[in-house]
Amino acid sequence: MKPTKAASMPLRTLMFRIVAVVIGLASLYFGFQERTRISHLRSAGLSAQVEPIQDYTQHSSRGSDTYTAEFNFTTDQGMKIRRRHSFPEALIADFQNDIPVMVRYDPKDPSEFMFESEEAPIWPYLFGIGFIVAAFVLIRAPAE
Repeated sequence: MKPTKAASMPLRTLMFRIVAVVIGLASLYFGFQERTRISHLRSAGLSAQVEPIQDYTQHSSRGSDTYTAEFNFTTDQGMKIRRRHSFPEALIADFQNDIPVMVRYDPKDPSEFMFESEEAPIWPYLFGIGFIVAAFVLIRAPAE
């Protein structure tokens, strides 16, 4: 009886494939969760204007920059929200030029908010699909 392709595949190659698929699926799940969160805030969220920030922190890692600051805004119910949150670099100019920055917050949990100019990232989908494709195309069993 001839062994099946999976049975003849070396264990190391099989493990690499499994790990790549798991990483790819996890990345796709993360992307879906973030897209769902942003979609929910866009449709059910309420708008509020952020108070001007006093300062922000810039973290550089592997060629990309991340910005964080403490943001304050007041909900339509009069609740003051203060939360440290990351933000896109494009908002720095708005803050420096006193351009109002708007957020959309969840009325059930106002500490959950997004900037109105924020878009769902596409990189988790590209990353996830890339890992899954790599698992089946690039990681090959050695020729017999």
